Amino acid sequence: MLTNTVFTLSQSVDVNKALENFCDLDFLIGHADLFNHQYDGEESVLSERFIATVSGQKGFETGGRLYGSWGSYQSETYAQTMNRQPDGSFSTALYGLEEFLFSRLRLVDGELDANKLATGNYILEGVKTDDHGNVEMNSANHKVGGCAHP
Repeated sequence: MLTNTVFTLSQSVDVNKALENFCDLDFLIGHADLFNHQYDGEESVLSERFIATVSGQKGFETGGRLYGSWGSYQSETYAQTMNRQPDGSFSTALYGLEEFLFSRLRLVDGELDANKLATGNYILEGVKTDDHGNVEMNSANHKVGGCAHP
């Protein structure tokens, strides 16, 4: 009975469909620290030689870099309760994306104005999704058009 149940469950999982929910690209390459949310400066950077080798592979079409750092910011939000520092600021992961990766983002609320974003006075906030790709808007700490100060 147990063997039959395991077989049935394993046959009912569509691996390709599951992966589509978490990655919409053919390949995602990065330092192991990136995938474990433990990246820390130069020690978590892929070498230029490695990037050039990957980019030179047959079939490689395009790619982009994700930059990450830890930082803090001041905010008027009342939704965020985690990561509050003694001075009232919030510690957070900060990301920068090259154009290709930026173009892959899915906007779920508001409008995207690249010129305003480039001023440094605006942020894009990542929100959680469930295993089916449904956005969990209650995970947002800020409202569209709200204020976040560096």
